[in-house]
Amino acid sequence: MKMQPWGYEDLIRESKGSALYLLEMKERGRTALQRHSNMDRFIRVAQGLLYVEMGEEPDRLVGGWLSDGEQIEIPSGGWHCLTAIRDSTVYDFASSDGDNETK
Repeated sequence: MKMQPWGYEDLIRESKGSALYLLEMKERGRTALQRHSNMDRFIRVAQGLLYVEMGEEPDRLVGGWLSDGEQIEIPSGGWHCLTAIRDSTVYDFASSDGDNETK
């Protein structure tokens, strides 16, 4: 388990080219604005409410809401960040290895 400013992340399973994380996000917690150059991400809210921002450029993001049972794909190379509107349990599936970039 890795503590983060927004809560914690726990690596549930990892195999060649993929990983599944459990994110426990605190209310008003926000992940860093980041992108993964060779990694698609699939975000699913098990419980809670997230505001997800994503886009091709870090200064041109669009946002949307995800609540219980909803999911979204973040394609490789896409900038993104997650904000928990209330305490949230989130699954984050990464489909391949790649480099990370954070702003």
